[in-house]
Amino acid sequence: MKFYIVGGYLRDLIMGIPSHDIDIAVEGSSYEEMMATDRFVSVGKAFPVFLHKETNMEFALCRTETKTGITHQDFSFNTKNVSIIEDLRRRDFTCNALAMPVEIDLETGKIISDIDISLIRDPFGGIKDILNKELKIVDPKHFIEDPLRLIRFCRFLTTLNFTASEETYNILSSMNNNFGDGKSYFNEFLSFDRINLEIEKASVSGLNTSIFWKAMLKIGLLKRIFPELYKLSETLECPKYHTESTVFGHTMKALDMVKDESPMIKWAVICHDLYKSVSYAKKREIIINYAIEHNKPYNIDNYYILLEEDDKEFKKYCKDNKVQYHFDHDTKEACDFIESACRNLRIKSSWIKFTLGVVKTHMKVWNIFDGMKISIFYDLIVPYIRKNLLNEMIKVYIADHFGDRAIQDKSDPVKLKEICSLIEKIVNLNSFSTIIEKFDKSEVSIEKIKYKMREDSINAIKKEIKLLNF
Repeated sequence: MKFYIVGGYLRDLIMGIPSHDIDIAVEGSSYEEMMATDRFVSVGKAFPVFLHKETNMEFALCRTETKTGITHQDFSFNTKNVSIIEDLRRRDFTCNALAMPVEIDLETGKIISDIDISLIRDPFGGIKDILNKELKIVDPKHFIEDPLRLIRFCRFLTTLNFTASEETYNILSSMNNNFGDGKSYFNEFLSFDRINLEIEKASVSGLNTSIFWKAMLKIGLLKRIFPELYKLSETLECPKYHTESTVFGHTMKALDMVKDESPMIKWAVICHDLYKSVSYAKKREIIINYAIEHNKPYNIDNYYILLEEDDKEFKKYCKDNKVQYHFDHDTKEACDFIESACRNLRIKSSWIKFTLGVVKTHMKVWNIFDGMKISIFYDLIVPYIRKNLLNEMIKVYIADHFGDRAIQDKSDPVKLKEICSLIEKIVNLNSFSTIIEKFDKSEVSIEKIKYKMREDSINAIKKEIKLLNF
């Protein structure tokens, strides 16, 4: 019975990343021998993995795998006379196909030998690939048997900040094309919960989460599991406001601006413009019909420019033909669309509620710099102040507004924060208990108190804003 540390712990050790999750591969043993030690709990006889009773460390028999069905769980295992090299061959990426021999005290489950990098067995060149920060497939023949590896590829690119060759991308694209439509992919190959877990791992604060979504798009996986986001890659962005040519490109730019923020904030950025694929398609159709009727040249790259040049005439055309001029992406229809997409992916309810708050407000909030009444702005943001969400929402507003801004306007992120902070301070001062003292107890009602709280707060805000010369 020989023991080896395998996989991610060794990869992280070489990269200088702290890691405490150690997995052990066991060469030259069997299910019966492992259980006879009375030191292990079997994860399942059909799956040759064991947990030590003292340390809870995972021990797995060296094995080869044979595909038996269509899901990522449909494999049979052979553990008889399987070497550590054969075990490493079945792993996904070369950076994870490493093994270091160690000595284990079976009684305590602890490693009793030194951790020595020079002893690492590296049959597939994983150390070189780690140093070059390149994600390479160990064995394409085995790799393509497990559909989970597609999304793990995207996640590892993100968490390790690695790159991949075009050859690797081509293997993954071909692999993706071999699966059925989006629905069967969920039902037969991967669970929503597993996909959601990978999304969360790729969204940790400090990671360039846009790498994950761009990789998903490149290998064709995005169209399967998040078609609403995929459609943004085919939706042209208005060049008047954003420098990126597509809404997907704009979303990724905004996502880069919140690299160090929480996964919840990142998710709101990803979804804030999700409805544009619907609203922009409606507007595009009307613009093109207008161009045809007025004998104006247009193509897929310039129809927004056409709209800007002929804005007054186009508005008249819409009015005369009783067609809609504005197609906003912050409406109830937009929120319903985005909520449905989020629930399909089993996104946390707290993330969904936060995201919908952003969707409803991210367009309107900047109108404070364009003449919006203080009372309207107050009603817009106060519900989120009371839920302690506004400060986080402001981070999304700024990422969206300034991520790839094409024009200069009056919008000022510093002043927006100042105004919101001022309103939050005044709202907290004008609390329920403070206002109720101003009423005769015989006259008091909840409606009167709420009205008075709002009135006093708005008056105080107006005075303070004058002092700020806003």
